[in-house]
Amino acid sequence: MDSGPQVRLATRTGSEFIFGDPASWGAPDVTTVTETRLHGTATARAWHRLHPRLILQRHFSCLCW
Repeated sequence: MDSGPQVRLATRTGSEFIFGDPASWGAPDVTTVTETRLHGTATARAWHRLHPRLILQRHFSCLCW
């Protein structure tokens, strides 16, 4: 049985970002740090051009992180 065409998008955003491996993250483009009353220090980091990989199979699309 034919599984149909599989489409892979070209990588445009650099190397792979693995959530469980901080060594794969690289330096963030923006970092914000603030103190909160209940939780202490809160840190938010952002990386420009970091997008989920979309995999298209048959009639369904899967959002894969």
